Amino acid sequence: MEEKLELYLDTKELIKALEFTTKVLKGKPTSEIYAFNKFIANGDKVDIEAVEMYEAAKTSVKAQVNGTGEFIIDPKQLLIMLKNVDIDEIIITKEPEKNYIEIQSGWNVTSMPIGNIESYPSFPDINDTKQIEIATEELKELIENTTFACSTDEARPVFTGIQLDTAKAQIAASNTHMLAIRNFKANHKPENSKTIIIPAKTLDKLIRTTIQDKTVKINFNDTNLYITFDNTTLVSRLINGTYPDVNRVIPKDSKVKCKINKKAFEKMLNRIKVFSDNDNNIIKIEINNKEKTLILSASSQKGNSKEAIKLEDLITDNENENFKIAFNSNYITEITKRIKEDNMVMLMNTSVSPAIIAENEYSNNKYIVTPLRVVQ
Repeated sequence: MEEKLELYLDTKELIKALEFTTKVLKGKPTSEIYAFNKFIANGDKVDIEAVEMYEAAKTSVKAQVNGTGEFIIDPKQLLIMLKNVDIDEIIITKEPEKNYIEIQSGWNVTSMPIGNIESYPSFPDINDTKQIEIATEELKELIENTTFACSTDEARPVFTGIQLDTAKAQIAASNTHMLAIRNFKANHKPENSKTIIIPAKTLDKLIRTTIQDKTVKINFNDTNLYITFDNTTLVSRLINGTYPDVNRVIPKDSKVKCKINKKAFEKMLNRIKVFSDNDNNIIKIEINNKEKTLILSASSQKGNSKEAIKLEDLITDNENENFKIAFNSNYITEITKRIKEDNMVMLMNTSVSPAIIAENEYSNNKYIVTPLRVVQ
């Protein structure tokens, strides 16, 4: 027989939990039932679950719990109400057989309808998974420096995610025009290697989440990914498909190697790209061997601009002929933003073959970008 349930909750902690679940499952739900969050009385805490077709989230809030039970409620409506109360603790009461809960905050008592819990989907089971463990700050850095390279074209789903290779401790992201590769140090890796494709939008949500734990646990099986931290679990369906062999894309040789002051190049790029065309955002690069300079130019109906920068170092196998190549300025801008050192290197082979941009020639963390075919 159902019994009366009373939950005494810290208002700020509950707001924090609901902000997380509503942020994770942001957007219009694919079904009405997915619009609800599930509250579960669990000892000295309340578990809060949010489940969608391809994603799920679970977190918990410390509470004084009188009774047992669970219910589902619209979290957005509850969140609006909580943000407008000026009291540290609220009391949520669920009476047996009632189709609503009462929320007491000081002198105010609010009633809110609850949904049909029988039709609410179960939270994905975390059993039978492999696990890796990564330092929180390193994981966030990995995400910030790779997901930008993913595609947003759902017609090619594998490119909307990042590839995680547990054997190499490496992640890769590509939209077929540029490729970002980062290596990481895992505190724990599964014995059997595995390669999975994680939706970029799932990882981007971690960037906007405050994480107190120093490490994050990542569990996965053939279908789902589970990211666990701070008594919170974020679940995502993995992308089904085969990711291209990224090692085949990385150029093995380079006829032109140049080292550039990153900050000076970035400022010059921001000045020049204003004059690139709106369709392909073309910028042209010319390496002047004699002067040891990099010349950046752009031309369109908006005007034209050309500027040179002195190279920190230049190695080329053809000193008698200047090297020319063109790129989409948006890709070069996004890549340059993520170079943290004072200098960066560009390794190029021909005007039509992919180029490497990295912090140094021997770095395992690199960006590969495909040039544009233009008339020089």
